[in-house]
Amino acid sequence: MGARYYDSWRGQWGQVDPLADLFQGWSSYNYVQDNPIKTIDHDGRGDPTGVSEATILAISGLAILTAVTIHTYEYTFNSAYRSRYNSYESSTAHLITNSVKKIGNYIGNLFNSSENKTAPPANNGEAPQHGSEDHDKAINDQAEKNKQEGHTDIRKNQVQVDANGNVVGKNRPDLQSTDPNGKRHTYEYDKSQKRSDAHVSKIKGNDPNTEIHTKILEK
Repeated sequence: MGARYYDSWRGQWGQVDPLADLFQGWSSYNYVQDNPIKTIDHDGRGDPTGVSEATILAISGLAILTAVTIHTYEYTFNSAYRSRYNSYESSTAHLITNSVKKIGNYIGNLFNSSENKTAPPANNGEAPQHGSEDHDKAINDQAEKNKQEGHTDIRKNQVQVDANGNVVGKNRPDLQSTDPNGKRHTYEYDKSQKRSDAHVSKIKGNDPNTEIHTKILEK
């Protein structure tokens, strides 16, 4: 994977995720947040991402190629009996075409289903302790301040959402909310500048319009 080595004999990773600190609540040995069917992490150095349309087309193309190869082999093998199997050839081609279409549609629906884009209800900052006590207190204090200032869609440790309520990433910022003017705000509390910078990069990459607030907590 580039960042880690997978031991297929043991069925597990040989090293922890180098960005495990960014995914609190997940095992440091997990891959794509335990969802390898719908997501891919190309080099092990970032959030898992949905499979691209190009990949879906490639999978569908492979299905077509496999079907055509099998069909060609059967046609050649039975070349001496072509007249007898004309009807068979036609019906088989029709069956393959319909099957490939169904496979392509299924794959497309699997990777682009609305459940991947619908945000869960906002918890209004009411969530179990997140991280250490001082880390959790900083989040709760800011959440309470935001409530008093009239912020809406307040989310503590939930997937990143933009001002329109659309899921824009699978990372979970410490706190998010939208102010009365419709501006989205995202908050991260870290104990190192390196970790803070990584959070900022990820959040801004997901939503360039959000205003990011960071604070380095004492170790």
